[in-house]
Amino acid sequence: MTEEIRNAILKLGGTPDYLRTDQLGTLIAAQFGRLSAVDSISALRGLDSTHVTRAIVTGYYAPHDGGGGIYEYDASDKQSADNGGTVIVANDAARWKLCLNGDSVTARQFGLKGDGVTDDAPANRRFLTACMAQNLNAQYTDGVYLFATTSGSNNVLIPAPSGIVMYGVGNVIFKAADGLNSTRNYGFNFIGPEGSTASNTVNGLTVRNITFDHNGANNLPRAGQTPKNAAVLVLYGSDITVEDCATVNNPGRQGFSFGTADANGTPTCSHIMVRRIRARNVAQSVPGNTVASDHSTVYVIAQDFHVFDVTCWNDSPCSVSTCVEFHGSSGHVDGIRAYNYAQLANFAALVCDTHHTTFGPDLRGEQLLGGITFWCAAGRMLDAKVTGGYFRFRYNVVSSFNALQNVAAGANFSLSFCNVDFAYEGGDQTVNIPAGLAIGNFKRLVFNRNRARGILGRALQVSTPDTTTPASIEAIGNVFEDCSNTTLGGGAYNSAIAIAPAACVFDRISISGNTAKKCKTYLWVITDAAITINELESFDNMIDASMKQTGSIGWNNPVLAPGSIQLRHTDNMPAEPSVRASVGSVILDATTGVQWERIGAGESRVGWAARSVGNAPPTTNYWSIGSRVLNAVPATGQPEGWVCVTTGTPGTWKPLANIQ
Repeated sequence: MTEEIRNAILKLGGTPDYLRTDQLGTLIAAQFGRLSAVDSISALRGLDSTHVTRAIVTGYYAPHDGGGGIYEYDASDKQSADNGGTVIVANDAARWKLCLNGDSVTARQFGLKGDGVTDDAPANRRFLTACMAQNLNAQYTDGVYLFATTSGSNNVLIPAPSGIVMYGVGNVIFKAADGLNSTRNYGFNFIGPEGSTASNTVNGLTVRNITFDHNGANNLPRAGQTPKNAAVLVLYGSDITVEDCATVNNPGRQGFSFGTADANGTPTCSHIMVRRIRARNVAQSVPGNTVASDHSTVYVIAQDFHVFDVTCWNDSPCSVSTCVEFHGSSGHVDGIRAYNYAQLANFAALVCDTHHTTFGPDLRGEQLLGGITFWCAAGRMLDAKVTGGYFRFRYNVVSSFNALQNVAAGANFSLSFCNVDFAYEGGDQTVNIPAGLAIGNFKRLVFNRNRARGILGRALQVSTPDTTTPASIEAIGNVFEDCSNTTLGGGAYNSAIAIAPAACVFDRISISGNTAKKCKTYLWVITDAAITINELESFDNMIDASMKQTGSIGWNNPVLAPGSIQLRHTDNMPAEPSVRASVGSVILDATTGVQWERIGAGESRVGWAARSVGNAPPTTNYWSIGSRVLNAVPATGQPEGWVCVTTGTPGTWKPLANIQ
């Protein structure tokens, strides 16, 4: 007897007998006598387990429908319940177990039809329950799986499982049945917890390669209702991944939704990964949908989240759709694209603090109403970083990047907004004159290396910053073209950048290395307001021949208290000291080398003295009668300075008394 024959006898349940030559053949014949082939699970239930212990099942309902498999009778099991797939209880109470090949089982092996007609929800619940119990992944093969049965207060079609992978192979579509929004308060959700408390936690779930068809034309929201209609909803949970999925025809508020915040403002979700997502026709772009409920295709409130490669497309313009909305910490959102959406993103801190989170640089939006809205509630912290993007706006309702109306006073808000290319491609409006980025209630603004074109209002409109501590602004290396170009109000807007707050304190304002073309009069203006500026820099800014000056400081109220303003102009205009300041404040015109010093008592906009480059009167710039320039290199016997006696460029100057 060879070793191979001996092993075969052992595998077939025999004891090797070296005196017999027919033992293997006898055992094989016995095995074939206990093997049967049937065409359905129903037929499997009818087998007599006293004669048959193994069965080949060619289909679930009929041969070759994707179900079935190899089943084996487990004589030792007298208690397992029939789960409709991996355990089948026969008519004689025998337990037939599916012989598994790998770590997955298919939906069709549990009776899901995927024919677009049958309600697959009940069978799917059995399927996912078995997958969790046996630590198996759930595979769905080509088909349209219709879901019509909901459960729980969240009206879920598929109670969210934990610890498994739900994945499609081929073209897999989950479709909502007709009328789910009209018969259920607040609509339905596809995959989600049945309840909304911490006891409904979902952990370790992956959803992959499934298209969710919300059937919006046949699921229009009722008047007064704002259904969520999420494809995947997780309120409490961790280690959630959704990838290579799509949401289509969604009339509700959210596509893929993760997290909320507890009473302490702590996000209830963590370790969220969302990538390679597609959305088509949401909210008002669903035919027949007139309910203007806000929609976010991806909505996240979490700690440690990553949202990559999301593409959102509406066939017609939609005024309430947002591609992504995110709150929380340690997040990165990138690769976001939208067409015919209201805006690309809400960058928010409404229910929790948001920090260590970046947006970009691969951002692209076309035919948009707006680009990004920044939301920050009073008492919350929003440290927002936008690192790049390409935005084109079809027409404006509010500012393209709105950090003004949606940031509350008392918020801890800082924004870094860099490397963004944005342009307005519509016509002049009859109602609104929106800015590019409108910002207020902030502590720190960094606005660097951006490119703005065709903006109706200013490219950067700064309103009152946070008033509890001095704020700062850095605007470096930007390019502005054809901004403040509205014709409304007589075309009153006159600059690319406007700093126009109410009473406040700026610790530092740096506006340097910027270029402006066809932006009316100025590159930047600081308008009349009772503001205090501790330090202002304006270096190496350039304007074209259509403009007048790089900068203008309001005449009556801005205060330097005390501090320094450093100016380097390319427009050859004088640094007229129109700034109210304390004694010792200094303005340096780096173009001419003239330094202005506040020598008068108290705090005033007069009492400035200009110190010349050397022992000579000015030879450039426009000067008015009575202007005085002090000698920057005073010496005995030399004039103390010069006084302008004839207005002009540079005017006529008369020496003052010699220094004794």
